[in-house]
Amino acid sequence: MRRPLCKPLVAAALSLTFFLPVPVFASVQQDGVHITILHTNDIHARVKDGDDNGSAMGMGWIAGAIRAQKDKDADTLALDAGDTFHGMPIINISKGANMAQLMNLAGYDAMTPGNHDFNYGAERLHELAGMLNFPMLSANLVDREGKGYVFRPYQSYVMNGVKVAVIGLTTPETAYKTSPANVQAVKFLDPVATAKKLVPELRKTHDVIIGLMHMGVDASSSVTSERIAKEVPGFDVIIDGHSHTQLDKGRMVGQTLICQTGAHGHYLGEVELVVKDHQLRKAQAELLDKPAVQKLAGQQDAGVQTALKEIEARNKVEFQQVVAMSPRALSSERGLVRVHEAELGNLTADAMRWGAQADIGIVNGGGIRA
Repeated sequence: MRRPLCKPLVAAALSLTFFLPVPVFASVQQDGVHITILHTNDIHARVKDGDDNGSAMGMGWIAGAIRAQKDKDADTLALDAGDTFHGMPIINISKGANMAQLMNLAGYDAMTPGNHDFNYGAERLHELAGMLNFPMLSANLVDREGKGYVFRPYQSYVMNGVKVAVIGLTTPETAYKTSPANVQAVKFLDPVATAKKLVPELRKTHDVIIGLMHMGVDASSSVTSERIAKEVPGFDVIIDGHSHTQLDKGRMVGQTLICQTGAHGHYLGEVELVVKDHQLRKAQAELLDKPAVQKLAGQQDAGVQTALKEIEARNKVEFQQVVAMSPRALSSERGLVRVHEAELGNLTADAMRWGAQADIGIVNGGGIRA
């Protein structure tokens, strides 16, 4: 029997006191409570040190940095802004389960789903959320009938008397930036309207409001994190994803600091907050490159390293099966397959035409991935 995709909302579930705060014990300095946010976005399953031709630092170093920072200061939140469970064979072969294992080991505190996290279907994403030791958040994702949240809309954390709310929001572009069949059972509400309802209510009981969004700053998107920051001024910080934008020091929109790391784990984002007398006094962002992450971590996380070896051993049998041979390389580079005729594109289109017994095969270049 299939698990239900989401639980119906009852009156208690709609109550803003339903999502109980998670206590975190932080150190108080003279200028206030210091809170550190470490964040990632659009990892796209680049979990190995050296992925992306050496540019990706891998989950071992990311986890090492998260654990080291939390050991040094408990006033730390590790957040991921989505597009995490899909992208490389090492993760895809398990339909995301291998990534859930690594994220648990890394010590994340919350994530929001991106459009590609639905690539295995909404039901599978619900299963993956159940594998996590931390909440998946999305306030604008409901079931098709609009009767219930698929995931929690937000999570509260308390740090030495400072109350922090983390609100999840997912791009409505997911409806067409994954296969439509993957999202038939869910509906994406307007994230701006959703935030306008939720943020003022949470402001009454929280000192800091963080938006954990897979929204992006691409001007071609109808809803961006910049638009949300302008129209919903109650956000203090937005941890963003989707547009793969590298914001070295973040971007201020009104009183909101928008942060994004680029993509594929090339950088780890760090935000420092200082709160005194229940007022946010400082919000400062930077990106940590691989040497900086290595310095913070000291060494790669041993648990993640062991898990990666076990995952690769499980995958090896299937990966070593030869399914086809080509006498020459078939380039799948983005700059080629998206703008020119390419041998791999022709092969893919011919395969689809043959499989469907059709007269013509048409392939979207964006669907051909390295």
